[in-house]
Amino acid sequence: MKTILVPLMGLGSDKAALEVAGHVAAPFRSHIAALHTARSTATEVANLTLGQGVMSQDLCDEIEAEIQARKMAAEDAFKTFCRDRHHPIVSVQEVQREVSASWRQTVGELTDEVVASGRRRDLVVMTRDVDTFGTPATVLGEIITRLGRPLLLVPKDPPCIGRTVAIAWKNTIEGAHALTAAMPLVALADHLVILVAPEDGSDAAEVEANHLASQLRWLPAEVSLKFCPPGLGATSSALVSGARSAHADLIVMGGYGHSRARELVLGGVTRDLLKHCAVPLLITH
Repeated sequence: MKTILVPLMGLGSDKAALEVAGHVAAPFRSHIAALHTARSTATEVANLTLGQGVMSQDLCDEIEAEIQARKMAAEDAFKTFCRDRHHPIVSVQEVQREVSASWRQTVGELTDEVVASGRRRDLVVMTRDVDTFGTPATVLGEIITRLGRPLLLVPKDPPCIGRTVAIAWKNTIEGAHALTAAMPLVALADHLVILVAPEDGSDAAEVEANHLASQLRWLPAEVSLKFCPPGLGATSSALVSGARSAHADLIVMGGYGHSRARELVLGGVTRDLLKHCAVPLLITH
């Protein structure tokens, strides 16, 4: 993982995203590319007036001031992080002997900018606090389905990740992609926990989990299985509870979904985890 994109919103949660990115970057001496995307004043006015575009000058000035304040807050968080971690801010793209960082700001749509820039990176790290219209789960779902790269979602108070990694495994293309994308972190973990969530009452999930465990035991980490029967609750809640009871500091899973008239619709478990997951979540579609 040599390049990590960190979209910054100009919110208090930016610090958490940067801290996790720095932790991931350390063993790989990665480059952290910070990105702040602001909407234009005209776009904000159009959205707030439902396309009518009629608003007083005072309100337009307030919107512009808010946009500028977010830019400054994002850049301040980035510079503070680099100063405190002693990460050099570089503008030339070349091999570095230490973790380095760069700053870029754009004007446009958050999803478009994250997807376009993220496809050129090894990993995207961001929080659920997305400064855009629509619910966080909807925006993040669109990013995941379009990105084609692993997305690491960070809670507001993240732990140091990578010591105990939980793998929500299904023998699917999405599951295989997620595990492959996470392998640099999986290979460094002390403990790997395979989360087993039976969905149909059969033992197929347990059999698959044991097959995966036998392969992961080629790694130096301790490997174990954790059964997460959903009972009367949601599968997503069972997975998170299983991960937390195993003291996992990272969950790896595929972003599952189904197509509906050419549009990919994320499955219920994926949507739930995008909305609520107290454990850092590395997800790939």
